[in-house]
Amino acid sequence: MGQSELKKEIINLSVPAIGEMFLQLALINADTIMLGRLGGVALAAAGLSKQLAGINTIILFAIATGTTALVARYVGAKDYSLASKVVNQSILIGLLLGGLIFGVGFFLASVSLKLLGAKPEVLNLGVDYLKIILSSVIPAALMIIGNSVLRAGGDTKSPMIVTGVINIINIVGNYLLIFGIGVLPKLGLIGAGVATLVARSVGVGIVIWRLVNNQFGIELNYKQILKFDFKVLKQILRIGIPSAFERFAFKGGQLVIMRVIAILGTVAVATRQIALSIETFSILPSYGLSIATTTLVGQKLGAKRDDEAKEGSLLANKFGILATLVLGGLFFLFPKQLARIYTSDPKLIPKAALCLQILALAQPAKALNMILGGTFRGAGDTKFPMYLTFIGVWGLSLPLTYLLGVKLSLGLVGIWLAMVVDEWFRALVCIYRFNTNKWNRVELNQLPG
Repeated sequence: MGQSELKKEIINLSVPAIGEMFLQLALINADTIMLGRLGGVALAAAGLSKQLAGINTIILFAIATGTTALVARYVGAKDYSLASKVVNQSILIGLLLGGLIFGVGFFLASVSLKLLGAKPEVLNLGVDYLKIILSSVIPAALMIIGNSVLRAGGDTKSPMIVTGVINIINIVGNYLLIFGIGVLPKLGLIGAGVATLVARSVGVGIVIWRLVNNQFGIELNYKQILKFDFKVLKQILRIGIPSAFERFAFKGGQLVIMRVIAILGTVAVATRQIALSIETFSILPSYGLSIATTTLVGQKLGAKRDDEAKEGSLLANKFGILATLVLGGLFFLFPKQLARIYTSDPKLIPKAALCLQILALAQPAKALNMILGGTFRGAGDTKFPMYLTFIGVWGLSLPLTYLLGVKLSLGLVGIWLAMVVDEWFRALVCIYRFNTNKWNRVELNQLPG
């Protein structure tokens, strides 16, 4: 396959993934705007509940990582029987984990919110909302795993379409149920939870329909879904568990950094939120290219076309660096204008602008970390990113955050500089790992056909 064909394949895989992520961000913003009409208590209750639900689903994304790597490899090798075994076993795991998260979370909803520091007024509202959100974990689990299978097979359009449908149902449902339009009752925050449950239930139906009617040889088999295959399960977990620890390491590090920023005061916390909200849109291209490389690398390695796997990853990284140079340039040249989109507070604008200019320095490194991370995951090389994240975040970023931000009294500037150093450290190590070719020599134990 020539370079032009690889470019086309990368674009076809990445553009729908970028669209999917954009739609997810749009839903988050729409949710925030509507819930903001209910006041600060509702926003706080929703925020804490979603944070808990997000932590609980990390293990589901880990299963999805293992599923993606294996399915892409077997589809590339045209071994559809083994690919189907992985899919059916992943669905079983998703059902069981979703049920476990729902059951435990439902009974510990109040305790969990208290541990996060919820005030009494937030707790009263948040418990009921969290229970409804947890009721949608099983459909969410099946969607996470189902979408990972579709992407592994090269279908990134269907997850984007599913996300679009979910958005429409969720936003319309929010409007009708939060505010009580027409004959419908005014349910407030509870209405938002119900809308999420309905949207996810419809979404999982579409995902299952697409899996049943897929174009890449996967067959759903209820007998395999209802029976444990421990050899397949071991393969999925061997790839997926390191990915879960990587996510926990990163999320945990972010929580500690957030705690340090909180010491600096409300202005610092608000400034961070503005800067990160703007940066989220700059990483959309890298997210899409990361999804594309995971699928492409897995399939190419499965087809024994290692050179194309490496060349495809190189092209994706070039695209990602180019995109982040452009977007990072906007951060550097127009920081105050971007900050004014989110706030009119004269205290926040100059601080957010300076943070954006520092963030601009990290954008190419972030692109490399995301896209090379996708490359390694596609090859089943998930232990290396796990170790690197622990070293980069806990061994470098956090000590530097404390040293520069607190000890040397640089505040947010010091914290952001620590993040830049961490991103570039991990990016350079990822480049070294990529050039050694050890990532594409990771053996996936052959499953019995």
